[in-house]
Amino acid sequence: MSVEDKAGNTSHSASLTVTVDTQIAINNIELVNDSG
Repeated sequence: MSVEDKAGNTSHSASLTVTVDTQIAINNIELVNDSG
């Protein structure tokens, strides 16, 4: 990956892999107000 700023400076960096876990495991659900 190559990035160039407004001054013309070029910076090279290694590729970055980002993994976002959007699955949230809910093992136990409790009611805050148990209405019966």
